[in-house]
Amino acid sequence: MKVIYSFILIEVLLCIESCCLVCPRLSNDTPVECSRLIVNRLEQDIDLKIYSPFSLDVGNIKRDSIWLMEKIAIVEEFEPFDFLNANIDSVVVYALDGKTLKVWRKSEQNEEGHHFFDESSHKKREWEDRKYTYYEWTFELLPEDIQGEISGLEARFKEYGF
Repeated sequence: MKVIYSFILIEVLLCIESCCLVCPRLSNDTPVECSRLIVNRLEQDIDLKIYSPFSLDVGNIKRDSIWLMEKIAIVEEFEPFDFLNANIDSVVVYALDGKTLKVWRKSEQNEEGHHFFDESSHKKREWEDRKYTYYEWTFELLPEDIQGEISGLEARFKEYGF
């Protein structure tokens, strides 16, 4: 019983700590606001899952629509794009039937091509309004993102006998 209470206490403390780091506009000490948008340019509705050590975020994105993945205020000492990616391990695109369409891993961010963790694969907007600076990154899911991935995943599954 004590073990369960210990885990609950640890979870509460982690939530409080993370809230203090990323809550929007807690005070005037956070002059930088960052947001990331995901645009689904695929020919189908998808589920996008963002895996991190402490959570799993899921977004259902309709075809030709935009999903606001996150919007946070940070202090100037952080690089905004790096801060957005800090707690994300991987991003996976699923068809609505559960089939994996694309996997982006942070450990593979230096690979060539359109990559979720590569800032140059995003459209960046930056503007200032009085004392605040706003950054917005938009990532487009493109049909070419999933074309080679599906056959690559299927080959891996066959290799392991699935």
